[in-house]
Amino acid sequence: MLAEAGAARSRNEDTIARLRTFGQKAGLAFQIVDDILDMTQSSEELGKTAGKDTASVKATWPAVYGIAQSRRDAHQLIADAFAAVEPFGPAAAPLKSLAQYLVDRTHSPAIYRRLGATSKLYYLFHGCRIHRDI
Repeated sequence: MLAEAGAARSRNEDTIARLRTFGQKAGLAFQIVDDILDMTQSSEELGKTAGKDTASVKATWPAVYGIAQSRRDAHQLIADAFAAVEPFGPAAAPLKSLAQYLVDRTHSPAIYRRLGATSKLYYLFHGCRIHRDI
């Protein structure tokens, strides 16, 4: 019984570590893409003020590494995020779909623009329910 409890704890710790890795990798990819969009899209296309990072001379990923390398880095981060949740099989499909959307998007979703900064990532991970309610 003690051995079973230890095995269960080990599985839980592995699950938490894998989800944490997924979140860190997908979160950084999201930020990189957001910074790329800030540099390459108009305010109208984004639905928010474009160029704020450049105007404030922020050391964003694309400002340091360039847009092309930043896109490659974002896609690699998503691949790494996918690898972290691969053992979950089909149960990871919603997370993978969300992560892929993060790097493929060309603008900020309308609902995302209405939310405050602290709510944005919450929306991304729980957005289906919130989107229907608004």
